[in-house]
Amino acid sequence: MLSNLSVGMPIDRLCYARNSLKVTMKRRFDTGDSYFETLKQHWIAGTRKVFSELPPLQW
Repeated sequence: MLSNLSVGMPIDRLCYARNSLKVTMKRRFDTGDSYFETLKQHWIAGTRKVFSELPPLQW
């Protein structure tokens, strides 16, 4: 979401088995969804951690 501002809520996710179009799982993430907010915070923290651990670029 932070990298693509053209995508907005709600976000629908679904899964189906290979070679089948039968939906076996689906979930909608609306604005303020607690799971999505937790996921977003972990993603941001993880991204910051990875970049802070990169070795300095030698110019």
